[in-house]
Amino acid sequence: MKNNILSLWLFGIFFCSIYSCENESVNNPGYNLNGKIKTLIQYDADTSGSTVSRYNYYYDTISGLLKKVEIQYRYLGEYYTTNIVFISHIDNNTILYDNFEEGSHKEKYRILLDGKQIIGIYSVDTLTEDENIVTTVHFNNNTIDSIIDAGSFYALASDINLYDFLYSNSNCTKFKSTWSDYMSGNINFNQEECVLTYNSLKNTNMVQFQSIGEYNATVMGFIGYLLGIDGYYLLKPNYNLLDSINRTHPSRYTIKYDYTFSQNNITRIQISYPPGSSEFNRYNDMTYY
Repeated sequence: MKNNILSLWLFGIFFCSIYSCENESVNNPGYNLNGKIKTLIQYDADTSGSTVSRYNYYYDTISGLLKKVEIQYRYLGEYYTTNIVFISHIDNNTILYDNFEEGSHKEKYRILLDGKQIIGIYSVDTLTEDENIVTTVHFNNNTIDSIIDAGSFYALASDINLYDFLYSNSNCTKFKSTWSDYMSGNINFNQEECVLTYNSLKNTNMVQFQSIGEYNATVMGFIGYLLGIDGYYLLKPNYNLLDSINRTHPSRYTIKYDYTFSQNNITRIQISYPPGSSEFNRYNDMTYY
């Protein structure tokens, strides 16, 4: 009798353990983060005198969506966290982007969506919650006609307008832009045309400086890159990786991209300004989950 009771008790524990594990597995199935970017280190060719920055990426283990990015800078061989960006999915049409700098709320943006399409970015006052539009996407017959961005730094670029997008083989091959700057102490109005070429490698959305808006001091640049990791976009992401960008301002020059792979992942990008000049080389080193 005692043996039967003991057997029933052990079976009950065993059954409850299985039920508990199965329930946990169903309620928290987890997400395979394999292939998601984990760290990005950016530096110039001369690392002794240049700024070295590192980005650490964290994802929701259930949805797999990017939820936090730590931005660090190296000082005397050690990395120190200066900024933490939080990305919150409020609903299917709204994402909040919060940037904290050394513990203080530096900036906040509300991103409006139509599916995966970003249709607007609003800056949100961290004290009053007042909002101002900073990035707008304009459509013509369901096709993007132009993107207007307030700009990140008045001295570098403001009132940025990107337009006349041309495509070939699911890649944007040409666009034009206008903007204002204050470099000389006076307001200058600038314009240029960018011609983009691509290699045969597939774009994974994990690599920075591949999308429209990252070539100028736009508000949407870094935000667009981070949201692009999860498939959101202002312009639909290019199918292939960039090989070069030919720019016409202030004079014609070409930016060249070279990629290093390891186990089918891009582990390094060398971006040359212009090609063959080590003085203007920039490197992105990446690791993945």
